Amino acid sequence: MISKLYLLSALLLFLTTSTALEAQQLQEETPTNHPLDQLINKHYPADGGGATVLIQHKGKTLLKKAYGQINIEYNVPAQTDMKFRTGSLTKQFTAVSILMLNEQNKLRLSDDIRQHVPEYKPESQKPITIQQLLGHTAGIPAYENYYDHHGTERVTMDSIVTAINHKPLDFEPGTNWKYSNSAYILLGKVIENISRQSYQDFLQTHIFDPLRMKESSFYDFYTIVPGLSKGYEYDEVDTDKLIHAKAVKPGTVAAGGIISTLDDLAKWYDALASNRLITKENKRKAFTSQTLKDGRETRYGLGWWAATLGNYATAEHGGNNHGTEAYALLLPGENLRIIILSNINRSHPGILAVKLASVILDISSPLEQLTSLNSSTLSRNIHPL
Repeated sequence: MISKLYLLSALLLFLTTSTALEAQQLQEETPTNHPLDQLINKHYPADGGGATVLIQHKGKTLLKKAYGQINIEYNVPAQTDMKFRTGSLTKQFTAVSILMLNEQNKLRLSDDIRQHVPEYKPESQKPITIQQLLGHTAGIPAYENYYDHHGTERVTMDSIVTAINHKPLDFEPGTNWKYSNSAYILLGKVIENISRQSYQDFLQTHIFDPLRMKESSFYDFYTIVPGLSKGYEYDEVDTDKLIHAKAVKPGTVAAGGIISTLDDLAKWYDALASNRLITKENKRKAFTSQTLKDGRETRYGLGWWAATLGNYATAEHGGNNHGTEAYALLLPGENLRIIILSNINRSHPGILAVKLASVILDISSPLEQLTSLNSSTLSRNIHPL
């Protein structure tokens, strides 16, 4: 019979070896005293909230590391495999799902929303196309004006559709641009009504499972998700004070409800890069600025901001909700990808992403991009509170 002492010794040896291997792997993936590492440490210090960062350039991982704390009360450090709510990064998944249905000839981007979501009854009878919803040029009013998304009530997207029914549009579709979470709720309903699946089941079946995104799921206040980061936010009055994040109802799922990790999001962007989910042509549409009826460019594509950094074209988006903030910056021409996930909203990871990309590409003055992010993008490309 094997003695208890032998079993204990074997267990200790296994744990020690595993810990050493994990530490070695972490050391290999996260260079120390590097300018990139120093920039991130300054943005997310060790005694503050947590963040995970992944930087990949031309097929190589330059940095993959966790910063700060995932639980401030108990001084628990963040880890690279932690899960975060991604906020409006979810809109990319909604947009690609719509484009997938388009490629299956189940809808046209020129279709009127009422063709697929008859339960939506806007005050205006003017046509509202799916493409206008994707590009925030439809004039759909903000549900935040009619519906309180704070709280713990278990609701669905139908509640939001009901809230914006019979309300006037903000402008005639195609004549202006205004960021709209409501538009993406309607797109979520398009996916549900055409596929006859819930939004969550459609993404699980057509995206998460094929891409083996095993750590990705959907936010629900009552669901215990192993490895999910605890959320904090800066107080609106005392802006230097961290407080517990407010609860948010799950009815906003198609606009900002996905939970994910660095590794799973890397799989997502790999699939987009290889045109595995949608065609190269549809991806080009998604990454290209929409044009209004009077010829003005919106700098927003279909689920992505279509911007520039220096002389480089970018496809980017952020996500911000109570207790979480995220940013993904892609420079397709340079094969550069920066993903930042954090458990603190109002921590501005988009500004950090631009700084990191500027160091990598040796862009001496990203001032124009940073100004744009600070004054407009950060207030519009997120899931507003």
